[in-house]
Amino acid sequence: MRRGGGEGVNRGAEALFTGTYTNKVDAKGRVSVPAEFRNLIAQEDDDSIVCFPALYGNCLEGGGPTLLEHLYDMIEQMNPYADDRVAFEISILADCQRLNFDGEGRVTLTGAFCKYADISDYVTFVGLGDKFQMWNPVLYEEHRLKYRQLASQNRGLLQRHRTPPPRQREE
Repeated sequence: MRRGGGEGVNRGAEALFTGTYTNKVDAKGRVSVPAEFRNLIAQEDDDSIVCFPALYGNCLEGGGPTLLEHLYDMIEQMNPYADDRVAFEISILADCQRLNFDGEGRVTLTGAFCKYADISDYVTFVGLGDKFQMWNPVLYEEHRLKYRQLASQNRGLLQRHRTPPPRQREE
């Protein structure tokens, strides 16, 4: 089941994960990653996704190797002995797993991932730009409605940063 999206949006040289897709999980824990997401990951010359329990919501976050590099770069800038850094290292890096695509574009979700995100029969993939999330479809619908309402209430915060037109030189 597909809710929207498309081929992914290109933002300069950077392609973005977009759209929402719900796919069946088979008895072995395998689920097909949406073709649009696989195509974006293939642009990074990889045949796997990196995945870890999200820091908010009962879902998984995933993306290509660039996502993990960006997260590591942010963590690396923190004080190496700070509790906050250790918390991110444990919550992201230690819990992160590389899930390889099989010949049919599926990945196998581990039992720990399924338990954390309450995933059993179906997974909803949600494109969020440089990453995507994997949700139990019922939990995602509740999450989506909550944040759709918040976005509507705060729509005035979205502003396009405009570059002022160049000044005319006086001669």
